[in-house]
Amino acid sequence: MDKKSYRASFHQATHAIGIPSGISDDIFGAFNVADPAPIENGVYTYKIVVNRTGQGVYLGELKRYGRDNLPHAGTLEGPERELELAQEEKTIDRNYFIFYQNRRLLVWQDNRRVSSVGILGQVISKALGTTVSFSPVMTPEVTRALMLQTHRPKTIEFSVAKPTNPQMYDSNDDSARILNMLSGLGGLSGSFRISANAQGIRGRVLDAARALGLGNSLVESGYARKVKLELEGLEHPIDLFADRLKGRITVEMRGRYPVPENIHQELQTLTNEFASQLNEIFGQ
Repeated sequence: MDKKSYRASFHQATHAIGIPSGISDDIFGAFNVADPAPIENGVYTYKIVVNRTGQGVYLGELKRYGRDNLPHAGTLEGPERELELAQEEKTIDRNYFIFYQNRRLLVWQDNRRVSSVGILGQVISKALGTTVSFSPVMTPEVTRALMLQTHRPKTIEFSVAKPTNPQMYDSNDDSARILNMLSGLGGLSGSFRISANAQGIRGRVLDAARALGLGNSLVESGYARKVKLELEGLEHPIDLFADRLKGRITVEMRGRYPVPENIHQELQTLTNEFASQLNEIFGQ
């Protein structure tokens, strides 16, 4: 059986203040049904398929349905032909994940050709009628620096590429405004550095929550190539790509897609490998 390697990463769910306890205590509970409802988001339709296997543990799959162009088929020497969809058919792509409700911890198969964690948050938010998002889990060292606020951000520096579909982003989100501006100007990429200080002005800091929120949102958008925060008292900046908890999994493939049982097993194995760091961040 063919095998393929994917990146996988760890994220924590956050939600709006005042969210109903039935949702906050069991974010994926509403999707644990035989036939989940389709959810429109941008040019695609999504389904969230989950299977609850234990106390608040979900094996999940985000399915994306669209009308993407198909590749051509043909022999080495012969003519090519176009593969076509029937009128009622759609292309299907998938991302797999495991969610642990007790820690609100998402272990995600990174496959940005399909969807990002940010898209998962948007789909859940539309289905539940309240805002749910996912922030990357950082290393224990970075987590301590950010949570204890002993080192506050002085600058944020990032590079982004032009979004293919800027309408998919929440207009109230700082990252959406930046991506929409880039797209509206006709730019293909942009590099930005936002500093709380200037020539002759020192000692000021950025709004910590907003700077980190912008950084996380840019990472999850799938269009950022660099996101760094320079903090007070730290010699080296925090890199929101390099300093995340992440790893690689190698999974068995069945044609175009991973074998579901195998990829969930590999995501669980990766979680076990990071157990000591996760315990340091979240507690036992």
